[in-house]
Amino acid sequence: MSLGDHGIRCGIAATLFAAAHYSSSVHAEASGAPQEVIEKARPRLTDLKKEVADYFSDWLLGPLATRPHPGKKRKADLSQLSTYYDAIIDAWRDAYDICRAKLGFRSAALRGTWRDYVKKHFSEIPAFCFPDDLIDRLQPMADWTENILAICSEQSGEDKPEDIAFEHAARMCGAGEYAFKLSSLRETYRKQKRGKI
Repeated sequence: MSLGDHGIRCGIAATLFAAAHYSSSVHAEASGAPQEVIEKARPRLTDLKKEVADYFSDWLLGPLATRPHPGKKRKADLSQLSTYYDAIIDAWRDAYDICRAKLGFRSAALRGTWRDYVKKHFSEIPAFCFPDDLIDRLQPMADWTENILAICSEQSGEDKPEDIAFEHAARMCGAGEYAFKLSSLRETYRKQKRGKI
């Protein structure tokens, strides 16, 4: 841990303890206590140092937690993108057809079974293992959650099986969720198919 981190921690710890201890003397003064009681309630600097060191010892010495930068997504090696995409695109097209066929039923009970049917049908093929959030994208965009709509409007992508397969193939390459824009994935795919990368 750097000296700067340690200094910041000591400052925070001392401020917290001083505030807690001095509040006792302020309370005593506000309640009209004699001056000697007020003075006794105020902590001495040496006591404050010792208590801060004892109470916050683990926190003062451990590493500071780091907050992930907003919008920073895990990237990946996309060298196998076209291979994965070609392997899964037909399955996503089949899943899309199943979803839309089920949603076309008149019975609401039957319409509601599409997601479970797709999950069950494609979970039997370990290589595919369709992620839940991508399965949800098979339904019409009007039925998407606000979260999916927001992500796909930022990164591009619709309810087309091809768009979903590109995102899935990127994840199979080790990418985080929506780490790449759809246009970037398409361009990478085209280059790989032309043998440029």
